[in-house]
Amino acid sequence: MGTAKAVREVSPGCRIIAVAGSVGPGIERLYEEGMDAVFAITPGAMSLQEAIDGTADNLTRVWDNIMRLLR
Repeated sequence: MGTAKAVREVSPGCRIIAVAGSVGPGIERLYEEGMDAVFAITPGAMSLQEAIDGTADNLTRVWDNIMRLLR
C-alpha cells in the first residue's frame, strides 16, 4: 500500500486503481490506504481453466469499466 501513498504525494490528483484476479473481504483497507477503485478480473468463482479461457473477455470488460471511470 505504500505505492498508493507515494503516488498521492507526487501527484495528488492522480486516480489510483487496483486490478486483481479476485476481490474479497478486507477490500476496505485498500481504500483506507489510498486506492480510488478496485476491480476484479474474474466475474466470480471459476476454475483455473475457465479463467484462462476467459482471459481476453475478462480483461476487456475490466478495462472498459476502468475507462468509464476515467471519462
